Amino acid sequence: MKRKWPYILVAVLCAIYVTFSYSRVGGQFDDTDTKVLLQNIQQRHAPLSWFVGDWPLGNHFYRPVSTLTFEMDQRLHPGSETGFEVTSAAIVGLCILALFWFVWALFGSPLIAAGCAVLFTVWVQDKGGDLYAPFLGLVGIAALVALVRQPKRWINAVGIALIGIYAALELSGLQGIRNRTMDWLPGRTATVAAFFALLALAFYARYERLRTDRLPVPPSPLNPPATRNTQVEASPKNSMLLAGLSLICCWLALSSYEQAVMLPACFVGVAVSLWLQGYRVKWQVPALSFVLLGLYLYVRHEVLPAGLSQYQAQQLRHGYSVFLDLTDYLAPAYREVGRLKEGLDQGPLIFVTWPPYAQFLTIAANIALFFMFPKKKALLLTGYGLSFLAFLPMAWSKMFAHYYFWPMAMRTVFVAGLIALLGEMVITGWSPQAKQAPERRDPAPGSLPHP
Repeated sequence: MKRKWPYILVAVLCAIYVTFSYSRVGGQFDDTDTKVLLQNIQQRHAPLSWFVGDWPLGNHFYRPVSTLTFEMDQRLHPGSETGFEVTSAAIVGLCILALFWFVWALFGSPLIAAGCAVLFTVWVQDKGGDLYAPFLGLVGIAALVALVRQPKRWINAVGIALIGIYAALELSGLQGIRNRTMDWLPGRTATVAAFFALLALAFYARYERLRTDRLPVPPSPLNPPATRNTQVEASPKNSMLLAGLSLICCWLALSSYEQAVMLPACFVGVAVSLWLQGYRVKWQVPALSFVLLGLYLYVRHEVLPAGLSQYQAQQLRHGYSVFLDLTDYLAPAYREVGRLKEGLDQGPLIFVTWPPYAQFLTIAANIALFFMFPKKKALLLTGYGLSFLAFLPMAWSKMFAHYYFWPMAMRTVFVAGLIALLGEMVITGWSPQAKQAPERRDPAPGSLPHP
């Protein structure tokens, strides 16, 4: 346990840092949505009533749990803008801790979990862009060293450069998350839902790892059948408690923000990730999460007015923009393909500028990564798939940065896989090339003659 404490301390310090970096921009109570929200809470003065009706803005959303956080602030420090801002920042800090535990529970590595917590801390402060140039510089040095050490195996250096470019782009994250989650009070709905969603997935991952036996490993010279333990350990008594807590957090997330409808699909994604790691997954919790989703949709239908509100109708969108936003998670270089095509249409003089070369490298890096996925498939596929699932329903709405909060938390796992893959490639590229053993004569000297 002593070796785990430094990683836990890193996550706690990240959460404390985010909490104490609460918004100090002022004027948040002057925002129209915030003003109406708090006014309706004061007039209603009945916290439990939000469970059987629309939320305070009255635009056909079922968000009783996240609304209760505003009720809490109104009771604890009414009229204190600073008090509301600290609460919003503290919720983001709790999300960082929940992400840390989720990654640790899923992969059993506090090191990877701490790395995800640090990266998410950088992203929620809108500082991801500061990582791009220094990281790309390190990648360039690593690729150059690999080329010098193994000039005949130049493909290793090219691979380091391409995967490094992709990792640098992913490390940059996106801008605006802080503005819509810590500097805008209604954005708290997304962070509250993300907190309970991360807890739900963490409880489930822990539940599966505690009570599930590993899939049998095929025999090998280093793992003969006689050395393998085929006995299955009994499930711990508290495993069912973890399953219950996971489903409770699932319901709380669904009751906080509409984006959480993708949580049951994310349960399936976690189960697949565990299967990729060699666990014999049991599917009770994912199945029950879909039952909870059905119950949530029924409650929502019963307590909310029928049809779309004016706000919902205004926010819905269709067409090519939806496709583009989805490709940002599935194939980020797709936008670069369009930009490169536009540049080529301007004629050959475009090649005297840098943009077409940067666009080509980005596209090549994206293609190279798909060939490298099997090397770190558990980490890469988990972060890749869960981030896409968490974002999926928001693609059909006009974009606001708080829609990306939960998906970007999941995306940290994908970046961790990229960095782990890059590290392995650098070690391979820097290691001295193995010497070929001398050819053995046949028959070997001193051997008995064969008929």
